[in-house]
Amino acid sequence: MEIQEIYSYLFYPSKHEEQQPEIGGATIPHKGRLYDMLKDIFDKSDKECDIPICFTPDENGAQKNACQNEIIELLNSPSIEVGRKIAERLQRVTTGKSGMGLLFMIHAQRGEAHKVMISRFPADQGVMAEQNSKTLKVEFIEQVFLKNANAYKSVVYKGSSVPADFWIGDAVDKQTNHGAKDIANYWIRDFLLSDFKTTSKQGTKRLAIALMAAISNTDDLGVKHEITSVAVLAKNMTGKNISITDFYNQFQLSDATKAVISKQLKSVRLASDKFQFDLGEFSKHISYKTLEIDNGAIFTAPVEKFDKCFREQGSNDSEVRTFQTSGRVINERLKKGK
Repeated sequence: MEIQEIYSYLFYPSKHEEQQPEIGGATIPHKGRLYDMLKDIFDKSDKECDIPICFTPDENGAQKNACQNEIIELLNSPSIEVGRKIAERLQRVTTGKSGMGLLFMIHAQRGEAHKVMISRFPADQGVMAEQNSKTLKVEFIEQVFLKNANAYKSVVYKGSSVPADFWIGDAVDKQTNHGAKDIANYWIRDFLLSDFKTTSKQGTKRLAIALMAAISNTDDLGVKHEITSVAVLAKNMTGKNISITDFYNQFQLSDATKAVISKQLKSVRLASDKFQFDLGEFSKHISYKTLEIDNGAIFTAPVEKFDKCFREQGSNDSEVRTFQTSGRVINERLKKGK
């Protein structure tokens, strides 16, 4: 696709400020080192942006979204002023922790097909004095950009039917390698008014069902133990943006365990889908942990309390495990055999 326009804006962390600072903007010429580097990022974006997201409907459930409207306006009426509305939206949700930044918007077109990329780069306080009010010098932008060319967040939208095709996009957060959280919530939810295409409940349910199915479909006690152990630790993932692959890596699961879990997924691709871990949804599908030993005893307790209910004692035999528990009897039952 041929790039039509590139706009850039310097914005400030102003989430809690009543008086918003003015945002300086500039049009980037289609030549020079800055353009070449931006074009390279734009050309790579189809592969780099691999986290599917979608705009969320408005609070009444209607298929409307304020951020999407502003992007469509930029495609239909490209100008510095229209693009500034998007930069102002980002500025209003940016905190001091994220810091000031440089925003680029690149629009390309081939026939009726459009592609727009929005990218945020960190900026340095030391060069603020060089920009004046609503205008920016390209030399200033290049100075800021080149220092941070490998640390950015991006989102890409593509389509030919405006606005029907511009509800789904793909994002990336390259700043995760620079100490930031996994793809920042403020970037996806607050700025873009979007969510992961795989919802929190969908992704969490998929993970929980895969873990349950993996335990049922293996005779490897080592694999079973790994899965039940991470189920207990899963509460630590509450609210985090993860994929099933991230879950594997977080708990350093063995290759054997990862292979068994992955076999339970309908598609290998699903392991890379991002979602926000929902402990409530996880607990709906994995509530209790049960341990059955060869003397006929069966230990069952809520997943998150199992290790407190049954305290494992040390043993000289690696295959024999000894547990201790104590408490008041509140009920007794008989159960029919299998």
